[in-house]
Amino acid sequence: MFLDVHLEYCDDKGERLKKLAELGKPFSLSLVPIFTNLEHYLFKEEYGVYEKNQAYSSEIIDFLKDIPKNFPHIMFGQQGFTHFCKPCYKSRKRRDPWHENKCLYGGSRKYIEQIRLMEIGKEIIEDTFDISPELYAPPNHQHDLNTKLAAKEVGYKYFGVKGLLAVSPYVDGKLMILPQRKVTQGGEMFYIHYDEIAKRLERCIEIINNSRPLSEVEKRQKNIFDSVNETAVPIFKRARDLGLR
Repeated sequence: MFLDVHLEYCDDKGERLKKLAELGKPFSLSLVPIFTNLEHYLFKEEYGVYEKNQAYSSEIIDFLKDIPKNFPHIMFGQQGFTHFCKPCYKSRKRRDPWHENKCLYGGSRKYIEQIRLMEIGKEIIEDTFDISPELYAPPNHQHDLNTKLAAKEVGYKYFGVKGLLAVSPYVDGKLMILPQRKVTQGGEMFYIHYDEIAKRLERCIEIINNSRPLSEVEKRQKNIFDSVNETAVPIFKRARDLGLR
């Protein structure tokens, strides 16, 4: 088992994060790079994509800076750079705008552009916390082939996809693909948004207490079920936007 905490909507000052860290078992924290900077234009009144309280608090920033030294069992992940799509934000009443690499309505960003955004976000994490993210979690789990190619080029080891089916991790070239499921489901790899931990704390603790480092996970090759899982994700996302699920 392994848990990836998507560090968004931090509705406390890091108390739950500290509780999980002190378990002493491996898990990952996937950060949104711009949430480290309240001065970013996406927080400004003239744009206002994000609420100001969505930026990481000083308490959380300080604790994250402490992780490399005192909690080396915690892996850092990265959720894109800005975690939003401008065209979909303008139509947010009908579309979920919280994606970056691939848009269900406007296509995907070019390979070079995806590399550029990954590198900008990665540099912010490295400069702020003195640690390199090893996991790339595409915002909203929306990605395409260019996203995987870019992630390989930038040097991530792990890549998160949505686990609609309970499939286990598999290798894709230099990447290990992690099919992430909700903590309320069965499987091996899980994800949860930080604010949701309040209702699922016991389950998160259970998963982390039974976790093992990703380096010890068996490396298997991709099969037909993995392809079916990834093909189904865009259909699932469109159905969600249409209110069909």
